[in-house]
Amino acid sequence: MAIALVQSVLGGHNSGSFGSGGGTLACTGNFPISTTTGNFIAIVCFTSSTGTFNALNIASSFSGATLNASGGFLNQQNAPLWKGTGIFFTSGNVASISSGTTLTYTATISGISSGTANVVNEMCLFEFSGCLQSGSPLAYVDVGTSGNGTSSTPNLGTVVTSASDLMLGAFVGVTGNISAGPGYLLGQTMSTVQFAQVQYALNVAAGNVPTAWSGTEAKWGAFAYAILPPATPPPPTKVRLINGNFQDSLGNPVSNGYLLMSPTADAAIAGVTTQVCSGIPIKINLDNTANVAANQSVWGTDNMTPSNLTYEVMLFRSDGTPAWNKPQFQTITGTPTFNTSTWIPN
Repeated sequence: MAIALVQSVLGGHNSGSFGSGGGTLACTGNFPISTTTGNFIAIVCFTSSTGTFNALNIASSFSGATLNASGGFLNQQNAPLWKGTGIFFTSGNVASISSGTTLTYTATISGISSGTANVVNEMCLFEFSGCLQSGSPLAYVDVGTSGNGTSSTPNLGTVVTSASDLMLGAFVGVTGNISAGPGYLLGQTMSTVQFAQVQYALNVAAGNVPTAWSGTEAKWGAFAYAILPPATPPPPTKVRLINGNFQDSLGNPVSNGYLLMSPTADAAIAGVTTQVCSGIPIKINLDNTANVAANQSVWGTDNMTPSNLTYEVMLFRSDGTPAWNKPQFQTITGTPTFNTSTWIPN
């Protein structure tokens, strides 16, 4: 399944002035549409500060959903203008976040020993489908990087990805809003924290992936993350048949007999370069209790293309004479074993 943007929204913002005592500044936002369980959620947070002060530290926290801070919070400390950006990821196969649920980003301001910092913070929210689902906090992340620069294009260089990823990046700068980089789409542009933007690119082929924006900033800080698509499912394997207690039409166990099974049409097996032919029966031996002998396997009908195929099954005695007067048409599903005792005569 391809990665796709489901929704993005600009969240709330807040502002305040802080001196030597520091303090906290919170802003809130919400999704207008309830998110889908298991989708990838990213909350991108920005903080900007101006004023006359000696130093400033920004720490970040998030509440309102089960998310995980990834990569920490980036402080770009270029006096007298301090800016930063951070991101919070879903921690795995997260439950749906109901529309209207309050999500809160809190910036904790500290480190000011003289002067006053005028601080603004803001957040934006993204939901993407088609990303990897996992219970591990950072299992979504293929690779991530961050950094800052001066008098240049916001650019964290090339990252090496291992799959067809979602690329997600953000920057804060001091010069002005710029354009998304080649191959990227502009996600959100902050309305209050000036010169802060998000860009993304969907289903980017594995390999060397650029992270650059288009435009120049006098000072900037940025991050870029590659988010994994779903893991490739393992190829199917044959299903081992068990049990059966096969009997003839008079109810006599067909000890040491055998089944001949043939698909009702030619079929391909999904995920492997294997075909099965309707005209070539598969022999399944029975043991002395009339159950399927050990280590007898066939392809499951649930892995066959076209779908809705069955096996034509005939039962034979040990001397090769038919034990049934007509074939049965049966399916085989699941893995790693299938209980043939569950077949219902038809």
